[in-house]
Parts: sequence; C-alpha cells; structure tokens
Amino acid sequence: MRGIGLIKDGEVTGLLALMLLHESRSEARVDDDGDIILLEEQNRSLCKQPLIDEGIKLVQESLNSKQFIFYTSQAAFSAVQTQSVNSAQIDGDQIIALYQVLINNEPLWNKP
Repeated sequence: MRGIGLIKDGEVTGLLALMLLHESRSEARVDDDGDIILLEEQNRSLCKQPLIDEGIKLVQESLNSKQFIFYTSQAAFSAVQTQSVNSAQIDGDQIIALYQVLINNEPLWNKP
C-alpha cells in the first residue's frame, strides 16, 4: 500500500495491520447466514493473501518501531493465525509470548 511509510507511530501501523488481517479472513469467518465460523472450521482458501502479506509486513514494521502495545499485539495474534495452514498448526509458543507482552504492559492500555 502506498503512503504507509508516512505513518510514524507503531501503534497506528499495528492498527492498520490488524484491520488488514481481519479483513483478509472476513469471507472465511462467517457463513452465508452471517453466523460466525469457528477458527478450526474456517476454509482458509477463502482468505485474501495480498491482505495477509501486507498485514504481516506492517506487523513486522510496527514491532521494529518498538512503539507498540495493544493493536500491534492483536495484529501479531492475527498474523500467527493467518500464517498457519490450519488451526492445529498455530504456533502456541508465539501466542503465549504475545500474551506475555499484553500482560506485562496491561497498565498502559487498560487504565480506568
């Protein structure tokens, strides 16, 4: 996507990555009636690879910025899921590490 280089804040980049990754799976996430399809039952061939590629690139850019917490972590969760061939292949160690980032930084994004 052109113009992304203008974004300096890692969390803004992370939010864009999250939106792209969620949109990449939109057709696989709901059935014809609009009901949610569980991750392990989703047809991954319906995912939009160009959006996945761009989202993953932006996740990496945001992580490299070291200016992230919430949105980039959420985008990284999605990136791990979209890079897996199926739900059984999701890298659990990466998911645990991402949860640890959220737990360690919880006061920064969950203030009353």
